Amino acid sequence: MSDWKSRLQEEHKEVNDRTRKLVRFLELLENSNSMDMHDWNSLCVQRDIMISYVGVLDSRMIKLGVEPIAEEI
Repeated sequence: MSDWKSRLQEEHKEVNDRTRKLVRFLELLENSNSMDMHDWNSLCVQRDIMISYVGVLDSRMIKLGVEPIAEEI
């Protein structure tokens, strides 16, 4: 596999892992009580953008026939 496809796989894995961790964090309701609403909303926006970015990477990998090395969100 070419070097840039390997980098694409690694980027997908890293972003996917970080997104999963953020999603899990936000699912814990007690976390919302320990921060102000602005910070909570910012994290929710970040989560949504990260999910979209993983989707873009997924689409690129499918088109190129590159297998992901990460679990789905």
